Amino acid sequence: MIEDRRIASSVKARQAIDLAEEHGIAVTPEVFEILSRHIDGSSAELCAEVETALAAPADERTARLMRVRADHCGEQNFPKELERVRAMLATELSEVSARLTEGIRGNLRMTDELRRSLRDLAGFVTREELQMLCRHLVLSGRAHLDDTRSVSDQLERTRGQLKSMERELATLREAASKDHLTGLPNRRSLEERLDILLAEADPFCLALIDLDNFKAVNDGWGHAAGDNVLRGIGQILRRDTKGKDFAARLGGEEFVLVLPDTPLPGAAKLCESIRDAFGEIMWVSQSTRQQIGHLTLSAGVTRRRQTDDALSLLARADGYLYEAKNGGRNQICAGP
Repeated sequence: MIEDRRIASSVKARQAIDLAEEHGIAVTPEVFEILSRHIDGSSAELCAEVETALAAPADERTARLMRVRADHCGEQNFPKELERVRAMLATELSEVSARLTEGIRGNLRMTDELRRSLRDLAGFVTREELQMLCRHLVLSGRAHLDDTRSVSDQLERTRGQLKSMERELATLREAASKDHLTGLPNRRSLEERLDILLAEADPFCLALIDLDNFKAVNDGWGHAAGDNVLRGIGQILRRDTKGKDFAARLGGEEFVLVLPDTPLPGAAKLCESIRDAFGEIMWVSQSTRQQIGHLTLSAGVTRRRQTDDALSLLARADGYLYEAKNGGRNQICAGP
């Protein structure tokens, strides 16, 4: 049975590699991971997105696969990676505990040796017996010193390994909380921030921002151009949010602004300035250097009600966003 599973895994691995080579894609660990999940067929949605990515122009396939991986594998992998680091940490701590316990036992043994030696010295001893006793103490002391040094070396190595694991944990946490393309906090981070704010009584405003006709950019100029636009709006949002303000990518071309201590008119004004800044950019295709043109965005802005949860708040902002879209796009609609 184990051998059958091993053979099946080997076949799937070969299929993933063959699929990558067939489509002219370099076999990196990330590519191998997403293609293996595709071959496994556990998610129809993932398989469909992988097929779409593989059908893209050759120079876009890897980037598209990475987007599929980020959407489907990032948050699923985080608990596994976190558990792996925790297991490593537990192993290290267990080894340190064992070494410390052995060191304490060595100290106790050395103490017993000294006590016995003192008792022996209390009576009459010959020169030969004294020499034997001294040799025994020296040998015991050296052995104990070696054990102590070994424990010290182990502790020093473990300290370095623990620091390395702490850095790895910090990297994992950051990766799990950020959108890989724009560098903004992702939906997970947004949900956590809203949970905190909604648990308090303080007022805040929320804006739901959507790029107008973004699909036309992807369809007409390719996903690389679309990604460049997403990175651009991400830069504007990072630049224009200050202090307690929080900007996140909700998904696709949708972004959210959370604005504590900001009244509704002020939140709408900030969104207008973001709309203006985004609309002033002349977008250019990085591959062809042709002008894509100016793009626009729309936003719906609302303020928190005491009865709100995250869903009702986002739904109300989405309603105002719909008004902005239905009214001709490239505008901000706000309401309580």
